[in-house]
Amino acid sequence: MNYQQAPAAASAAHADGDQHQASPRRNNGCSEWTTSSHARHSQILRPYQETAVDDIEAALDEGEKVLYVLPTGGGKTVILANIIERAVQAGKRVLILTHRREILKQTSLKMAVDHGLIQAGLNIDLRYPAQIASVQTLWARCMRTDKVPLPAADVIIIDEAHHIAAPTWRMILDAYRTRDASG
Repeated sequence: MNYQQAPAAASAAHADGDQHQASPRRNNGCSEWTTSSHARHSQILRPYQETAVDDIEAALDEGEKVLYVLPTGGGKTVILANIIERAVQAGKRVLILTHRREILKQTSLKMAVDHGLIQAGLNIDLRYPAQIASVQTLWARCMRTDKVPLPAADVIIIDEAHHIAAPTWRMILDAYRTRDASG
């Protein structure tokens, strides 16, 4: 699936829409941002973002794997949040894999649906249909030690897809392939 570069009008300052502030709270001595969507709303998408969401959703419905590339400031996180919202509304469970705390937080702040966070220092709550996970924490808690089961996932979204060549990422994705093949 090919996408054209975002129009020049989609500047970095405006591409992601409204800015959300984290609502800090204390949890096990760690500062945490809220995962409640009660004060959040879906972002208004630019026309090229709406087209991207529709095209990606259609490809996923056909069982295709999708790699989406957009220049910095084009609103990838907003597009991601809309795809996740639609998937959750359709009854699907979504796992978003990230490699950095900052990306996990940025994604969490854009989400319009309640979601869980799998990150060191935070309580893991797998009851939410959408989970944003640090790969390192997911690996340590779910695979290396079995402290937490792998979260259920109908859709897996990988932020910074070039990381999937790394052994830890491959083993996590292989665990989901094995789970899908056996059940």
